[in-house]
Amino acid sequence: MASSDQQKNTNLEGSSTGMFKPTGDNVDVFWNWNSLKDKNNRKSVTCDFCQNTSTGGICRAKRHQLQIKGDVGSCKNLPEDDKLEIISAYEK
Repeated sequence: MASSDQQKNTNLEGSSTGMFKPTGDNVDVFWNWNSLKDKNNRKSVTCDFCQNTSTGGICRAKRHQLQIKGDVGSCKNLPEDDKLEIISAYEK
């Protein structure tokens, strides 16, 4: 469960597609490429590129987009320029 400081600094921004993105000071950069279908369920994360929904939160979504083999399938629709940006963000 998130601490009260994280909850104060994290808001949800909705879009016309019914998807939500956390915003605020302590938000993982990977939310730039992922969304929530249900703002009350932060474990169900949808990839913005292939619309694949994983149930392991943003950590599993990272592995999906970084194409790390294991417990999650790789994103098939990830453009090369975005892939480089994602790898750079992961390395920081």
